[in-house]
Amino acid sequence: MVNFSRYSRLYFGLLILICFSSCNLFKPVQVKKIEAVRVIKNSGKGMELEVSLILQNPNFMNISITQGELALWLNKVDMGAIQLNDKVILPANSEIQQKFTVQLDLSNALLGGISTLMSVLKNNSATLHIKGNVKAKALFISREFPVDESAQIPLTF
Repeated sequence: MVNFSRYSRLYFGLLILICFSSCNLFKPVQVKKIEAVRVIKNSGKGMELEVSLILQNPNFMNISITQGELALWLNKVDMGAIQLNDKVILPANSEIQQKFTVQLDLSNALLGGISTLMSVLKNNSATLHIKGNVKAKALFISREFPVDESAQIPLTF
């Protein structure tokens, strides 16, 4: 009975130590680059875009991105939100390209001015800004990381 008590205190102490050190257990996933944006579907109601991001996992373990909501701006015009619906698994110490689909409501773009939208379509390039938070999970520990990335990108149709 005494040994059980001693071991339970040891396990409890290790559990507390792990909980307090979990904040530093893994580093944030980084968006290294906005690779490209491709228009998948264009209709009178809106557009469907495919945004390709280079993500880096600087950790010694696999990281799962489980949730996220990112705001998308095209030439400083709010274009809507990127919803991360599928779980993305990043291998340990890796840098991979990941594609996300975005549904855009054209009323947001029209509020920013038709001239902005026309310049994007004419030049086939735009300044893309993505900002928001993603939730990542590793070893039963979950953390939320901020994302704030801008880039001049080519648009392909």
